[in-house]
Amino acid sequence: MIHRFTRPTLALLFAVGLASTASAQQTTELVIDGSSGKYFPEQPAACQAAKDDALGAATRECERKMGTAGEPTYSDCECEQGGFESSEWLCSAKATLSCAATGKEPPKPMTPTAGPMKLEFQIADTLQPLEMLAGDFNRRGLSLPRSAIAGRYKAMCDGGWPLACEASSWHDDGMSSLEKGADAFTRACKGGDQAACIAEGWSHEAAAQKANDAEEYKAAARRYKDLCDSDKNQYACYEYGAILFNNLGVTADPRLGIRRWEGACDEGEGAACTVLARIWFDGVKVKADAEKAKGYANKACSAGDPHGCYEQARIGGKADAMAAKQTELCQKGGVDACWAMASSYLSGERPEPSKGTARSLLDLGCELGHAQSCSAAATAALADADDATAAKLYRRACMSNDITSCTGLVDLIVTERTDGSVKQDRYAFEVACSRGGNATACSVLGLALLEGESLKKDTARARSLLKQSCIDKTSPARPCFVLGDLYETGAGGERDRTLAATYYKWACAQGWGEACDRRGDLLDQGVGVAEDDAEAVASYQLGCDAGFPNACHKAAVILDEGTNIPRDAKRALGLYDMGCEKGVGEACLRLGKLYVEGAGTDKDEAKARDAFEKAVALKNVEAHRRLARLLWFGLGGKKDKKRAKALCAAGCQADDPIACRGPAWQTEGSN
Repeated sequence: MIHRFTRPTLALLFAVGLASTASAQQTTELVIDGSSGKYFPEQPAACQAAKDDALGAATRECERKMGTAGEPTYSDCECEQGGFESSEWLCSAKATLSCAATGKEPPKPMTPTAGPMKLEFQIADTLQPLEMLAGDFNRRGLSLPRSAIAGRYKAMCDGGWPLACEASSWHDDGMSSLEKGADAFTRACKGGDQAACIAEGWSHEAAAQKANDAEEYKAAARRYKDLCDSDKNQYACYEYGAILFNNLGVTADPRLGIRRWEGACDEGEGAACTVLARIWFDGVKVKADAEKAKGYANKACSAGDPHGCYEQARIGGKADAMAAKQTELCQKGGVDACWAMASSYLSGERPEPSKGTARSLLDLGCELGHAQSCSAAATAALADADDATAAKLYRRACMSNDITSCTGLVDLIVTERTDGSVKQDRYAFEVACSRGGNATACSVLGLALLEGESLKKDTARARSLLKQSCIDKTSPARPCFVLGDLYETGAGGERDRTLAATYYKWACAQGWGEACDRRGDLLDQGVGVAEDDAEAVASYQLGCDAGFPNACHKAAVILDEGTNIPRDAKRALGLYDMGCEKGVGEACLRLGKLYVEGAGTDKDEAKARDAFEKAVALKNVEAHRRLARLLWFGLGGKKDKKRAKALCAAGCQADDPIACRGPAWQTEGSN
């Protein structure tokens, strides 16, 4: 069964000491499976809102008259809203309620089944500027759905609010940024827009939090204080109270903050009453006083602050009432409430009313701009093998600086499980690397900056990023190899071939053949490290085993020549053969010479012919005259003097002076 239920407009939720409804509304629908609460069937928004208010008022009246909780009943239930016919199920603002003692029972509430239940956010067309900004930046724990924000700003721009016309300047991929909007807020504030002045204060706070800058907090405090003292703006008084109470950039006694909140609460600022209820009940910087907390919670709820109504239930210690209020908060845009409910289901603290409820709450919180909800919903999507949805959710949360989500998105991109690139999602790679310490993100970003194709080339920064991804022998091979090359050549910074040898060694340990080869070169030449032929051979051997043929040849040369270590022609023969088979012409040449010489094996001119043939095919110049000699004298096979002459001619043309003397001149000992 599908139940549609509505709640008072968000205008009520964000109003500063005001309560008003709008006749025209825009509806944003979201779906959630199941619910732990009880709701009535379909009914218009105004009727439902009136019923909620009336039920609460009647209950309090019954308690006052009877000294106990009474059960309100309907003695008159009429409603006509937009042509919607009257019904016993509907209750308008005209409805009168009395105690159960009157004898008339109310209609039975219906409990939703496990089927999908549609949640609606009613967004009034007459949102005030401060209400809109608060909903956009989640300044009271109540957010506007991300999908509705752009449209509402456009309508308010068309309606004559200049700042709304600049909203795109502080939005990026649907996410809002106080820092990006700072200039616009300052200009509008100078023009007399009080909502912009408060948003300017928020932008100073955001900058202070990012840079831990006390001066930015002081700037915010000055802005709030001016509005509070000069313009009697109670919202500003509430914000200034928070600065004082929490000693943010100012030296203050918490009591000064409490006084500001008390004044704002007395003037009907519900949020101020709510925070007073919390600190007195929890004993935050004050001695706990449940009665005083209860009084403030009642005032907060009466002023229309839904968080105050939740505090009312919490102070009363009523678990069911708390759960119900938490549900209401979530439906009204209370992202923290949505997250708390979803978390309690996911952790097993509370049984999930029906399968999918927690996931739907996460989706709801994500739509309201809550990064953790987006991240958790993405994780759930991955569990369902829905990589596309997970990437979308991770991307949204990442834009709110959620490190886990940025890292998750990077993982999906680099494993090619979703569309994306370091260019398109650079922000995710930057956050995952710099704040998340993700080596893969650092590596991909660094390599992109080095290549200069998808991103503007920046070799120095690339070098710095690669150092974060290559830290020891267990690090990924490619960034370590590239880092070794940068240090060997001095690109992007100082030249340090000792460090280069270390980075090559780490990359070699992870099977990067060319790194083994490059380290072998440094050891063979004694550059940056002590000359060590044995260690060079060992490094080259690793490169050869990893499939880098040049390393096979270089190891063989050292073993063949035996300059600083004993000659090992037999081992050299095997390595030459491996290098030759993988296309190294010099290795084929030297292999043929060993067969002619009979070093490390029996003399075999037929095999020498084969080796020289391969070397010629690989354009090795010396191999031309070596093969020509065997063909001229018929060694290892048939004579072929014509081809022998042609080979020497080709060698001579390639600047081999010995080949110019012709094949007949060649002897076995010829150089």
